[in-house]
Amino acid sequence: MAWLTGLVVSAVITTAVGVWVTNAIQQESGEQKNSADAPEISVDPGAGEAGQPFEVTGSAFAPGEKVELYWPGGAAEDIILGTDTADAEGNVSFSPTVPDSAEVRAEPYMLFAQYNDGANRAQRAFMVGEWDSQEDEGESAPALSLAPGNGSPGSLTTLTATGFTPGELIDVYWYSNRYDEAGGGWYGEWLQMNTETVLVDETGGFSLTLQVPAESDPGYPYAESIVAAGSDGQDYAETSYSVYGE
Repeated sequence: MAWLTGLVVSAVITTAVGVWVTNAIQQESGEQKNSADAPEISVDPGAGEAGQPFEVTGSAFAPGEKVELYWPGGAAEDIILGTDTADAEGNVSFSPTVPDSAEVRAEPYMLFAQYNDGANRAQRAFMVGEWDSQEDEGESAPALSLAPGNGSPGSLTTLTATGFTPGELIDVYWYSNRYDEAGGGWYGEWLQMNTETVLVDETGGFSLTLQVPAESDPGYPYAESIVAAGSDGQDYAETSYSVYGE
């Protein structure tokens, strides 16, 4: 493969292209976004194929609460991957497998762990397919950062990436949360943020200026996820952004 080098992409994206919807999550209250005691989960590995086992660990859940881990069902019901009771420190762990119904697609799936009927939850993206989010020998793991890391809908933020494969083509997705007034619950949509495929430069990085989706509801109590994924199924990484009101 001939690598195209020396290019850093920087563009303002004002229109999101492509929408993927997950089921609404009932939520009336929750921890504050970016709060030190907000529930969090991590996934290892963060990618895999149908039937592959993986590990999920969580922290800052309420001690003694039953926490349920779900795989988004799309138009169907969400799939419960397991339950665990938070220990005295608020930690949980799960050892699920990727559902047989999971399909390889460009955008991630959003796993979520919740308790209190969804009033308190944590979420994490998962890519289906042969993706690489791990650190290879002699190389850095793919990573993303946003500056600033919070703002209001319509504001701008710069996404900076490192550790990707030089010459790789990248798509960027934003998991935008909003409240369903009719259904009385929160739900999320994956929005594709780049109108043209982004090219990784010779150092393994790229930069992209993003506009926070106008659809994102500042009332959502947790940070939103942003994922950069290779269009040829090589690398991916995830970061987060907190949406506030004006």
